[in-house]
Amino acid sequence: MAFAMVFFTIQVSAQCTSNTSNYPSAGAVSSVNSMVTVSTCNYLSEYTNISGVMAGVSYTNDIQMSGASTGYVTIVEGDGTTHHGVAPMTWTANSSGSVTGYWNVDATCATASGCHVTTITGNAVTVSGCTDPLATNYDPAANSDDGSCAYAACMASAPYSEDFSSGALPAGVCPAQWSISATSGDGWRFTGNPGYNASTSMGNTAAQGTFAWIDFSGTDVDPVMQVEDIDVSALGSASMTFDLFSDPGTYVTSPNILYVEAYDGAAWNIIKTCNSFTSGWAMQIVDLTGADVGGIVTLRFRGESNGLSSDYYNDLCVDNLSVDEAAGVYGCMDSIACNFNPLATASDGSCDMSCYGCTDTLAYNFSSVASIDDGSCLYGCSAGDIAITVPYAGVGLTNCGSNSVSSSNASSGTLGTYYLNGDDATYSFTAAGNDAYIVDLVTSTTYSVIFVYDACPTSGGAVVASSGSSASNESASFTGVAGTTYYIVIDTWPAPYCIPSYDLTISIAVGGCTNASACNYDSTATVDDGSCTMPGCTDALAVNYDASAGCDDGSCMYSCTAAPYSENFDSGFGTWTTANTGTGSYTGWYSGSSTPSSGTGPQSGDVTGGNFMYIETSSTGGPYTLTSECLDISALAAPALRFSYHMYGVTMGTLDVSVNGTSVWSLSGDQGNAWVQAQVDLSAYVGSNVTIVFTGTRGASFTGDMAIDNVEVDEMMSLLYSPISM
Repeated sequence: MAFAMVFFTIQVSAQCTSNTSNYPSAGAVSSVNSMVTVSTCNYLSEYTNISGVMAGVSYTNDIQMSGASTGYVTIVEGDGTTHHGVAPMTWTANSSGSVTGYWNVDATCATASGCHVTTITGNAVTVSGCTDPLATNYDPAANSDDGSCAYAACMASAPYSEDFSSGALPAGVCPAQWSISATSGDGWRFTGNPGYNASTSMGNTAAQGTFAWIDFSGTDVDPVMQVEDIDVSALGSASMTFDLFSDPGTYVTSPNILYVEAYDGAAWNIIKTCNSFTSGWAMQIVDLTGADVGGIVTLRFRGESNGLSSDYYNDLCVDNLSVDEAAGVYGCMDSIACNFNPLATASDGSCDMSCYGCTDTLAYNFSSVASIDDGSCLYGCSAGDIAITVPYAGVGLTNCGSNSVSSSNASSGTLGTYYLNGDDATYSFTAAGNDAYIVDLVTSTTYSVIFVYDACPTSGGAVVASSGSSASNESASFTGVAGTTYYIVIDTWPAPYCIPSYDLTISIAVGGCTNASACNYDSTATVDDGSCTMPGCTDALAVNYDASAGCDDGSCMYSCTAAPYSENFDSGFGTWTTANTGTGSYTGWYSGSSTPSSGTGPQSGDVTGGNFMYIETSSTGGPYTLTSECLDISALAAPALRFSYHMYGVTMGTLDVSVNGTSVWSLSGDQGNAWVQAQVDLSAYVGSNVTIVFTGTRGASFTGDMAIDNVEVDEMMSLLYSPISM
């Protein structure tokens, strides 16, 4: 028996299609004849969708890290055909469309992290030609577009119109023929809101997004809007009309320029120049005779700045473009216009009323071009002032929409011209006297300003007062001259260019003392005139006498009276003072020779046969104090206080004696109908001055009138006499 041994070499390969992470999620688009990077950071655990694969074309997929190929590639076509192998792996597409690439470490489908660069390279031979199926010369064999695609002719035909209502560059009849460009600056816009009087909230009556416009800002050079080509061969007499807004309102500037140009095959030629202001929207007519090339007109609008820094006051707007048959004879059909054309059959919006105006050279609105006076002459100040009377209080005012006073026709004083370049409002009044005036502006708008002129600001008036800052509220004051007319201008910086709402008060300053702590404080005064007098000691006998004090504040201090000292109150209070330190209507202690109530108090005379001091208790109130002047006891060897008291009544209260604020003696209750002498040792106060206070406190009812008399500060002595009965 013979044996035959056969050896087989088996190449084991794997299809790794289990990766679940798709990256990049947007996928990649392959090329048939160049390398395309699928991702610069694929992990070897991800898959990627690749589109643009063409049947029969050979492709190479590679995985690299640090410039060296690594990893394992699996490609699954849309029809299920699978290709796999070590990177780089070359395969041929079975069908056109998209494939899925799986990236792994090796044939075991192992995975790994770290950024790997994945690519696909089309190995087809480059075939140049037109690759657009919509072109008339489309080449299905071409795999590289050479720009030779040709298309069937597209042409817009007259009559033609465009109303710019899309809020974007018009799409036109033929795609991509309308275009805009600019050498510098913002160029043409189709949305948003122009500035100043061209704003849709000011003089412009059109709605935002329904017209084309140029936002001039001092940097605009050749902003161009080109219209698609239009076939006018069917028209007998072609013309173009459009509406133009070039109205700065009351803002001061020169017109920006709009050119209408036609292309003759070699160069652009100006066929219409719009370099005058309009009054609102005004129709413009352009004769297209001779502007065509073989019956086709190529037109564009080109803007040009007036060259001034204020060109932003005159944004140009265009609307309602039409190319159609000329409507007969264009001209002014208004019989009262200066340029009335009796032969005109269609209005071209050119009516000129400049021959009408003020012909009086003395008027501030005199027109040198007017030949017919229309009764419009205005005299006085050209600032458009509003006559007012002072005092004046205006609430919810605005200066938006008026710009009569500017840095070009009025002085700005020391504040600088920028404060005169916003909108303004002017108020005027004639001073009745040589009074001081205060002007107050209250608003939430910042960079607001007050100017005060001593004559019409646009006729050389000088600034006599002003107030302006980055804040909102402002205040200015000045002294008027009787008979002079003053002009108050409320203005702003160019941005914000007006104040939507403000309150304005103009008042005559009232001089007086504005210090509420002063003796002569005047609540009606608006300006402090330096007349304030402050409280102080007004007693010339006091050691702290203040000759400038306007009223006494109770602060007077006196040189102490040297003891021995005595006071019998027969002549009244003497140097003693009294006060009610609590409640009630009684002011304090009273001087008298009897108390008014029966059954209480001394009813007749005192211990010396004259007056005494007492408290009245018929009504509630108190306590009541009786205070001595300052007493110098330094000359006494054994100083003492002696006094007589009378405390008679069933509802008698309390009598307290204090020295320098310290209670030294106190007695309460009914002590009988008699005067009793008491003595208090003052030796504790040797070396200092003393002030004595008697305090009477009411009892429960009216039978509590107490009295004192015959006060002495002298040497201590023995009291040898008994109470004196009444």
